[in-house]
Amino acid sequence: MSHFYGTLQGECAKATRCGTRSSGLITIAASWDGAIVVSLWVDQKGCNRYTVKQRDWKGNGINEVIAEGIIGTPVHQLAEQIKAAEAEPALVALARAALGIRRNA
Repeated sequence: MSHFYGTLQGECAKATRCGTRSSGLITIAASWDGAIVVSLWVDQKGCNRYTVKQRDWKGNGINEVIAEGIIGTPVHQLAEQIKAAEAEPALVALARAALGIRRNA
């Protein structure tokens, strides 16, 4: 059963493609100046993730990530989650030190 669903509309009729949890879905839209690649996949925690990046095409363009994150999560919320995750080990260390708890206890 499809987990991801994509559509494409160009000069011809609309086309659709599906991706599963294991296959993901990758789309490439290109011009003579480069291409945009959108990748969708399920991470190890079961979250639906995305990456949008520019890439070279036929010798033109650049390679850089434009955006990445969890589908359905506002970008500002992702930034807050990343900051919290990065701060957590430091907070745990401070709490252990304050309580006199050794790491292996």
